[in-house]
Amino acid sequence: MAILAAILLLTWAGFVIGAQGTTLGVTPWQMLRPFVALFALLFLFAALSFFLSMILPSRNMAATVGALLLFVSYFVNSLAQIDEKLRPWGKYLPLHYYQSGHALEGLKGEWLAILLGVGVAFALLGWLLFLRRDIRLGGEGSWKLRKASRGKQ
Repeated sequence: MAILAAILLLTWAGFVIGAQGTTLGVTPWQMLRPFVALFALLFLFAALSFFLSMILPSRNMAATVGALLLFVSYFVNSLAQIDEKLRPWGKYLPLHYYQSGHALEGLKGEWLAILLGVGVAFALLGWLLFLRRDIRLGGEGSWKLRKASRGKQ
């Protein structure tokens, strides 16, 4: 999370420096708000991926499922803006609570708390599972399904 915060702070600094010669009328502190909202969203998905890496048989599968959930959240959230039938589902998706550029006008504390709270919950669950982990010596593991026996034994 520290690396994520550092990357976002460097990006924010680049935007602040770049905006100095413009007439946008946005203060550095106003410019920081969308990055805080972005941190909360990315923290949630990073914590979710960490949790998934503890319950799925491989890191690759956990990263794939995490990315798929992000894509589905984006896709359904975008369609919910158009289709009334999908709107009720949107409130269950993380991207519904992401404020993006609207955060320049002010952060919604409840939305930020939801993203951070769910992220902390996934991080704690992942950490508890991490403490009970099975250390592997090689390979990524598997679902450990029994192979079908071939022939007589």
